[in-house]
Amino acid sequence: MAEIVARSGGSKSLVYEQFGGKAGLFRAMMEQRCAGMMVPLAAVAGSTGTSREVLTAFARSFVAALSDPEVVGLQRIATAEGIRNPEVAETYFACGHDAAYDCLVSYLKDGVIASCNPARLRRLVVVFFAMIQGDAVERLVVGANPIPYEEIESYIALAVDWLLDRLIELSTDS
Repeated sequence: MAEIVARSGGSKSLVYEQFGGKAGLFRAMMEQRCAGMMVPLAAVAGSTGTSREVLTAFARSFVAALSDPEVVGLQRIATAEGIRNPEVAETYFACGHDAAYDCLVSYLKDGVIASCNPARLRRLVVVFFAMIQGDAVERLVVGANPIPYEEIESYIALAVDWLLDRLIELSTDS
């Protein structure tokens, strides 16, 4: 907190007044950072192209956002602090992953598969995200050697194929 106060030129009491403490400051920081991450995802979701092209672009954008060194740092903080302060963990997921899930679900419901069970569609989207970020992002978070871009691209292609197959199944079940 002392470093934040020194950099901002304010006072500790002002930081507490504005944010209510460390958790509030973290929440505001996460909300601001996640809002910035959502801009490219929303742009992709609003773009034209085939479902495969949009899903691929969405996956690339999400992995790029989670691979950003600043976001990797936030993930580390959320992991370490979330155990002691569940509000930190909830904020991290609400304005990050959950917002991205909602964005993709909305794209799929509006443009790809209008009639399906919303809960099932959301579960498919969560699995899709797990497939595209898993190993690549986890390695960055723990500080292991990153995997090559080509391998990430192969995970993305596999995940897109998987989701498109599931969407075809959903459309024929409806």
